[in-house]
Amino acid sequence: MMTPASNGAEDIFGPNASSVMTLTRRLEEIPWYSAAWDPSARRQAEHDVLAFAKQFGLQDFAFHWLTREELNGFIARLDLTDDSLWHHLFHLPEQVKTRAEQTNRTAYVTAAADLVPERIFHAAFDGAFSAFKDEGNALSYAVGTALFVGGVATGWEIVADESADPNPLLALLPVLELGYWPIGLFDNKFYLI
Repeated sequence: MMTPASNGAEDIFGPNASSVMTLTRRLEEIPWYSAAWDPSARRQAEHDVLAFAKQFGLQDFAFHWLTREELNGFIARLDLTDDSLWHHLFHLPEQVKTRAEQTNRTAYVTAAADLVPERIFHAAFDGAFSAFKDEGNALSYAVGTALFVGGVATGWEIVADESADPNPLLALLPVLELGYWPIGLFDNKFYLI
């Protein structure tokens, strides 16, 4: 694995290579979905989700921890256009792209888009498979969550010094690091596993 001191990290990720590599290591170490169905750290996860959602002005909602019995039906009905949080997250990749173009960092973002998913895909897939192998489409949605968060968070770090805004996805990482899956905010309920 490349470290910030490795030759070429700045050539690949630009002037923010050190923070990008730190984030990449953090993503690689996430125990993807390992706490699904485990109630032991739910209170902490709810606290972290609330901190994450507040960045987008979302704070008046309840939490709903899906059960195995609920998951398949929920995923079958899942429509991101109904997700209050997705309305904010949807625009983040475009913001990264725009900032990369404005700051001449498109090549760095492109390199990260190639390298970061490769580094987290297998761990995310293995974790999702272990937790959701009997839950139909949940597996692909869980892996998609990991790739979206990892890719966009890394892209944001590449252009972070050119923005007054902090990386909005960093606040979600503690939930993932606890091994939970924050699915989304629908009808004033934040759904998690």
